[in-house]
Amino acid sequence: MNMAVFFQKYEHKRIIHICQRLYSMFVLRSNEKRIKYLRDAGAIIGDNVRIGKVEMLGTEPYLVEIGDNTYITGGDTKILTHDGACALTYWMGLYPRKCDYLGRVKIGKNCFIGNNCIILKHVTIGDNCIIGAGTVVSKSIPANSVAAGVPAKVICSVEDFVARNAQYYDDTNHMTQYEKRQFVLAHMDKY
Repeated sequence: MNMAVFFQKYEHKRIIHICQRLYSMFVLRSNEKRIKYLRDAGAIIGDNVRIGKVEMLGTEPYLVEIGDNTYITGGDTKILTHDGACALTYWMGLYPRKCDYLGRVKIGKNCFIGNNCIILKHVTIGDNCIIGAGTVVSKSIPANSVAAGVPAKVICSVEDFVARNAQYYDDTNHMTQYEKRQFVLAHMDKY
């Protein structure tokens, strides 16, 4: 039994939550290990995907599908495949038993999900999308779109985004942090 399945099987024990947190902090430090762990937990994850933290995929990673070349940044980004409020309806006396309300989340190929986003159940984000930092995605986003806000709204196409911002792009991705600093300081008037 792999660790992802072990943690799912015994998640009801408090000590397991602590062990899972420590495992995530100290063992799953590389992107490759996080991807393997999430695939073992049932997530469908394409090639060349980068994920900031394992916890992003929540308690039902087997309901999440992520396409190739997608980057989900760090911060507190969360993919929520459930609605915890429905359990409260039992305690309110509105529903006869405790329940779950689950839904799939699909993120297409070549997507970028900014810091601190929340993606809710029953959402599909199409291929080639950019989701701005802090966005709450409560409805599906069509392919080739840039979306931002709370709730998410499509603000332009990816082509429009590139046309508006290309003049600000810097070819610094191949540089070390030191080289990048030297470059930025030399061109400070641009920033």
